Amino acid sequence: MINADNIGGSSESDSEEGRLDDSAVLRGVDAKQLRDATSAAITNVWKEATLQTTALARKIRQRAVASGGSYGTVSMLQ
Repeated sequence: MINADNIGGSSESDSEEGRLDDSAVLRGVDAKQLRDATSAAITNVWKEATLQTTALARKIRQRAVASGGSYGTVSMLQ
């Protein structure tokens, strides 16, 4: 997995500020690393959101079963 903190310029003389400057020249290797890191970050966020949504749905179902289905969804979330 690519660590976004390790993405940088190819030259040792590049400073942290220089690498983060919007006007800096983007090299092919840097673009690929940035693309890969962005893709990994989006995938991780999607997976985490899916896990949280699944856990919430499970919690709602469990509370609905426990209450005999007599409460609305809003009440179950409290």
